Amino acid sequence: MKTMAKYLHLFVFVILSFVSFGQQKFSLKGQVLDNKNHSAFPFVNVFIEGTTIGTQTNQDGTFIIKNIPLGSYRLVASMIGYKSAIQNIEILDKSLEIQISLEEDSKVLNEVKVTGSRDKVWEKQIKQFESEFLGNDFNKKEVKILNKEVIDIDYNRETREFSAQANQPIIIENLKLGYKQTYVLDGFEKKSNRISYKGLSRYELIEPQNSKQKAQWEKNRIIAYQGSIRHFLKSLLNNRLKEEGFKAYFLNTESTKSPNSPLYFDCNPQEIIQPTSIPNLYSLTIHKPMVIVYENEQLSAQFSEIKPLSEIVISSEGNLLDPYSIEINGKMGEKRLANLLPLDFELFEDNKITFPQNLPRLPQQIQALIEIPREKIDIKGIQPYYLAGETIRLKTFVTESRLSQITKESVPSQLSIPLYVEFIDLKWKKILNRFTLKLEDGKADLSIPTSLELPSGKYQIRAYTNWMRNFSDKGFFKQDFTVFSQNFKREIPSVPSISVFDTLIVHIEGGFLVDSLKSKVAIETLNTLGEKISVPFSLLNSNNDTLTNAHTDNEGVTVFDLLPKGDEVYRIKVGKKYFTLPSSRPKGTILTIDHLSSKKQLSVFIQTNEISNDTITLLLTRENHVVYWKRFQNNNPTLLINIPKNILFGEINCFLIDKNGNQLSERIVDINPNEITKDDLNKDKIVLTKPLSHFFNVDPILKYSAEKGLNLKGQIVGLDGKENKKEYKLSMVLSNIQNDTTEQKITPFFTVAKKQFVFQNIDFYGKMRATFIAPENKVILDTLTATPPISTSKSTVNWSLLDKTESLAELENRKNRIILERIRKEKENTVLEEVVIRTKKSDPNEINGISPSVMVGENRIKNQPSMSTVLNTLIQPRKNRFGPGLKVYIENQELRQDEIDNIELEINPSIVEKILIFEEAIPYTYARATCAIVIKLRRGALKGNVKPNETFIVEGYHKNN
Repeated sequence: MKTMAKYLHLFVFVILSFVSFGQQKFSLKGQVLDNKNHSAFPFVNVFIEGTTIGTQTNQDGTFIIKNIPLGSYRLVASMIGYKSAIQNIEILDKSLEIQISLEEDSKVLNEVKVTGSRDKVWEKQIKQFESEFLGNDFNKKEVKILNKEVIDIDYNRETREFSAQANQPIIIENLKLGYKQTYVLDGFEKKSNRISYKGLSRYELIEPQNSKQKAQWEKNRIIAYQGSIRHFLKSLLNNRLKEEGFKAYFLNTESTKSPNSPLYFDCNPQEIIQPTSIPNLYSLTIHKPMVIVYENEQLSAQFSEIKPLSEIVISSEGNLLDPYSIEINGKMGEKRLANLLPLDFELFEDNKITFPQNLPRLPQQIQALIEIPREKIDIKGIQPYYLAGETIRLKTFVTESRLSQITKESVPSQLSIPLYVEFIDLKWKKILNRFTLKLEDGKADLSIPTSLELPSGKYQIRAYTNWMRNFSDKGFFKQDFTVFSQNFKREIPSVPSISVFDTLIVHIEGGFLVDSLKSKVAIETLNTLGEKISVPFSLLNSNNDTLTNAHTDNEGVTVFDLLPKGDEVYRIKVGKKYFTLPSSRPKGTILTIDHLSSKKQLSVFIQTNEISNDTITLLLTRENHVVYWKRFQNNNPTLLINIPKNILFGEINCFLIDKNGNQLSERIVDINPNEITKDDLNKDKIVLTKPLSHFFNVDPILKYSAEKGLNLKGQIVGLDGKENKKEYKLSMVLSNIQNDTTEQKITPFFTVAKKQFVFQNIDFYGKMRATFIAPENKVILDTLTATPPISTSKSTVNWSLLDKTESLAELENRKNRIILERIRKEKENTVLEEVVIRTKKSDPNEINGISPSVMVGENRIKNQPSMSTVLNTLIQPRKNRFGPGLKVYIENQELRQDEIDNIELEINPSIVEKILIFEEAIPYTYARATCAIVIKLRRGALKGNVKPNETFIVEGYHKNN
């Protein structure tokens, strides 16, 4: 057992402080002893964590480690059968001498085991572990785990989460960077799309086989260093961000309060870095997420984001004293063990990275557009069809891509809190219901009860945030489905549905046709139910000459090449129906992509008949992340660009952008960099029919803000209807329209406005009463919500969903359940109605010429904070005594109960002269009351000298019942 465990070293992935090796260096001497009998320990591994620096103890347990620069370190001593000893040491101005004691660890000895073989399930799981542990951006033959059999995987099939343990050190051979790494796993876990692992590690240099391999390793190490967190922190510390190829920004959290303010602002290194009391250690003070952009001659823009978690301390070489002090997302966060360098790696004079003074940069307009954060909505739970009266239950998820950063996990959106979900009748293009949901960690649930009277038809769920309205509505969530009416049996066609061609949809590669430039054209053919159907067709020109005859495939799709000519009109004939293709543009630039001819490269073919010296940018993105770009002059009629596939995978959006940031052309391709299958050609046809993203179709002023709460907007004008010449203070109070105000906490809101006003980031559910207090102005509230236009969609009822007998039976059972539930609710409502009727009964007395029992004077009223306080004082002691017969009047006008509950919505104390209370005998004017509280206003108050407050009913977040 001991012989198997002699390789045991413990590694925690912690980055320590290293300073330049050009500075003064010191030695570390010591001795390792047995904690039990204090005897010397030979052959103990002693090393500085995460480095190539280490040694073994001699026969007398002593060791010496030379050439250690100034700094703070963690020293590790490990031996089989003993707990690893870890000491934090600081070498400040002299060499150190220390003593280390090792304590026996019987648990380790008992747990060490070796499994000789594993089953196929384990082999599949270990591949997933390797992918997350080592990474993916390397040749599998170059970086590999030499002893996979020591790793145990605990996999949850339902959640697809797993953890891993190792009963021996994991030995990693890295022939990409030239290191052998010994890594003992202290814990690995993939949970909820997040990966965490820790341990202790030691690097050992591998001897290169020849000078060529040595040169390649040095080159690869430099590449691994470029754009790393260490490279960035060192550049930040030395105030050389621009020279080293970095740009850094802070997210402007105030931008949502002012739509015209910038989303990001530059960071100033001198303001956030301070020296500590320890030489060569510096404190980095950041309180907001920092966005980092890195690029050089070989790399297009790479985006990352760091968030502070605790105190951040860095060394002069850019190493973090505590790696858990920050959270790293984006490109830097993708780096795994295969691309990590030891902490003592340094750039010597012969291999230092040099950057040109003027790095190639994306055009400013394009850079600005790709740096705008985007949101994506996914909604689960929508069924193919419903029965009128059923409830549609949805789970919504909103994720965010910030600064085009790419991650393997979905990041909940932090941009928006309100999410708008609409239930749309596609036949009439009408929004039946609109819900405002409150997102919490990017999630919200919604239940939509449908009307029993809903007719059979095609409907849609559409969802978006206010921020998403700055971009093309192609980014909105939209899903169509069918609703069958309660009379579905009578409506089903007597003749079985026959699949008959009805609709043809045209898709042009790049977006449009250009005269004399060949383009791919994809067409989709649909039947009367909106389903894909295979049909024969003919392509005709203006003279009705047949250019081609073909069939769409079983997916209802086909692709053909077309070279449009001048004023020629092209039509597609299907049966007796004719469909005209979009007219070609006389001038333009088009994009053709070939990703199927070669496994190694993607070929981009650019054609133009609009030659100029202006620049055009080819931009490739994946999930809004820039993976490749190239800028060129538009002075050749044709241009071929070959791009290595090893930097591309998954769905890639290809754009041509002019110098002003306008989108000229777009193409989507789905790339598998490892192989080309027989199905790729058919898959590419389907991809050609996908709606284009119109990623660069952006409102230039971003007039729709990222909402952090509900907004109430409107305008104020003078009482005479004229525009104000100065700003006025405007107050607003939200109160419940049902409950007594004594049970509420009323929070006032304030703003200053001359014309337009907005109360931002309000948080409430359901309907509320908004009272605006503006004595010298009239308030006009924006009560109508401007919604995006509804896109055209096929609205024919798909009766084929009910072709099967079991489908009809199921729908009939669902109808019966709805009827039974309706009967149950009607009984409950009947009982409730009887209670309400009884409580409304009253027996009013009619007496004329009666004096009040109590009078409240003006002074007492003015001393109270609000009219609600005054009324509560008068109403509460009389409520039980008089019940519903207690009435409140302003002069001779009786107030409704909701007006009593919200009296400050009607008047303010400044216009009240006195309050009269009639308890026993009631004047004829107030005959409906058994107790009348009459508010008398000052003279002139009703003649417009004092304006009553204006009230509106406003809608908050929707809350599921």
